[in-house]
Amino acid sequence: GGVHASCVERWVAQHRRRALDAEPPRCSVCRRPYLGYDARPGVNGFLRYVCCKAMKQLARYLVLVTLLIAYQTAAQSLAGSGREGYRMKPVESVLVVLFCLLIGAHKSALLCVSLPMNQLQPQRPLLRFLYVGSPRILSQHIGEMLAADSVLGFWDCMGVIPWFFMLPVLLLSLIPLAKLLAASGGVLQWLRAALRGILMIPCFLAEVFLALFRLLWQHPRQAFHPFGPTWHIGVATATIVLCFLCQSNVSVLALWAAHGSLMFLGLIDLLRSRRLPWQPSIWWAIALQLTFLAAYTAALVCQFPKGVGYPHRTNLVVDGTAMLWLAMFAGFAAAVNRELLHRAYRQWQQRHGRFT
Repeated sequence: GGVHASCVERWVAQHRRRALDAEPPRCSVCRRPYLGYDARPGVNGFLRYVCCKAMKQLARYLVLVTLLIAYQTAAQSLAGSGREGYRMKPVESVLVVLFCLLIGAHKSALLCVSLPMNQLQPQRPLLRFLYVGSPRILSQHIGEMLAADSVLGFWDCMGVIPWFFMLPVLLLSLIPLAKLLAASGGVLQWLRAALRGILMIPCFLAEVFLALFRLLWQHPRQAFHPFGPTWHIGVATATIVLCFLCQSNVSVLALWAAHGSLMFLGLIDLLRSRRLPWQPSIWWAIALQLTFLAAYTAALVCQFPKGVGYPHRTNLVVDGTAMLWLAMFAGFAAAVNRELLHRAYRQWQQRHGRFT
């Protein structure tokens, strides 16, 4: 007897999702390659895949930020501490608070049903509806719950919202934790494990700093290479510091102008001759994240009452320049890491191709 072609295609698809190489599909017994047609998605499919993932993550972030801002505004309106032009009506404030708490209760119930990870799916329809089996999606829910607790706790400490608006969100977060405590064998056992983890944190941090210092000591040229990402990380860090220290936008705009000029010259070399010894690595992704954080801080967090565009357009000038600077650095980092991006594209093609 033989095997069905559909079964072989399904097995090849599952194998490719876990494979790290780009070898053609082979028989697991005799190691001979299968004969067939390998249809792989093109650049349009890859760009669509990347844009969909980025838009989904951005949408989740925007929804979380919108809910937190709405909850803060409603809480301040009910407490009578908000600004006059931004206060809600009492009925609107109560509805917004109840809606946000309902979203938090849904997330708490979802974590209660899905934690601990890698457990079997419940049999009841309601619990099956709340169950999340993917560790990646479940980690996103946990991160969003912790982010909401952190932001509301910070607002409570700063006196932005009263403590009794922080309390129900904190209680909703403690329900999944109580379920984990019950599943781990009791509070004492969990406290022992938590104490051991807390005591190991200083040792872990010391080991990380020693490993980083050892890496910098053994490879100083790679760590501080003029054509690597280290200096761009320094520019992003300096941007954040200047945004909080300076009331004028001149220093920030001057830093971006100098950095943008150097990136423009680098892009000319990357797109034409590529004579300079550029250093592609995963650290460019960290530099891009810090650059995004710096642009976000300059555009949305800090205010500049003085500088270019005075008296009414100083913040507008910073907003437009920050978006241009971020887009330019993203293109520059992509040009430097073109080979790594091409390799990632080939691996994505291998995993999402269809063998028939």
